Amino acid sequence: MKKILPTAIASLLVFTLLLLACEEKGGRGKTSGDLDKLPPKMSNTHDLKIALPPQDTVFDDDLWVEIDYLNSSGAESKQQAISLSYFITTAGISYPKLYAFRPAELNAEGISIYDPWNRPTPLIDLLWSDFAKGYLVPSQNYRTFFYDYTKNMINGYNVQRVNAIFLFRTIVVVNPQSKPFLFELNLLPTQERLNTNGVLEPSYLLTDLITKFITENPQQYEYLYETEDEWEGTTFEGKTNTFSWVHMQNGYYLKESDRIFIPDYNTNGAMRPSRVVKISLIGASIDSTRLLKN
Repeated sequence: MKKILPTAIASLLVFTLLLLACEEKGGRGKTSGDLDKLPPKMSNTHDLKIALPPQDTVFDDDLWVEIDYLNSSGAESKQQAISLSYFITTAGISYPKLYAFRPAELNAEGISIYDPWNRPTPLIDLLWSDFAKGYLVPSQNYRTFFYDYTKNMINGYNVQRVNAIFLFRTIVVVNPQSKPFLFELNLLPTQERLNTNGVLEPSYLLTDLITKFITENPQQYEYLYETEDEWEGTTFEGKTNTFSWVHMQNGYYLKESDRIFIPDYNTNGAMRPSRVVKISLIGASIDSTRLLKN
């Protein structure tokens, strides 16, 4: 036994190192097969990039606000800052709720110098509801600052010498236990499907959003969607903004049109909503295995 135990421990260590090496080698991307295990990690492929003004920029006086600032040691002070939402608005982003946001310091080649997202346990990109609470604090080494995260000892979002903000088209899926999971769509596999005009368009299968990590029994739930503008419409059987699992199996998300499309329901606007930001699983009250019917 004394001889076997060290061998077993050594084998376990080697196995653990191999697992870590595989995760690092894979980066942040995942294959479609991996989607059954975990929601996608953060994407390497952004949809939009906003370049921030250089550090010697003289900003207009009316942009400055005084904020409560915390340094990495937890010491609080008052600092002059500019809301990060200003840079999104001036960049002409009409629908910020569609995206997750990632501040970054890029080198001359456009590569992140320090990337807290590129590690085995990456940070989750910020939804608009959180990102809009952040600030640029030029006096503190030109860094982004998020008070609530910093107060909870999460400092990775406070990027020094920030010069870019990446935006990623995102849909949040809320599981039956009301826990939200962020899916950056660029990590999902695409297929060519006909859009509402009968033209082929890159698309995502709706079922790829409902992985085994979200639920093992997708047929037991209905799927309530929310749009960027909180639009409401009747979908089927008098329901509002709701799909059955059969609808989900037959539907897909058109990447360029930015809308859900279920071919059998092309004439019903509520069944092909645009700019969807969230899909929540709710307890089903119907037999979701029934055939589609208009």
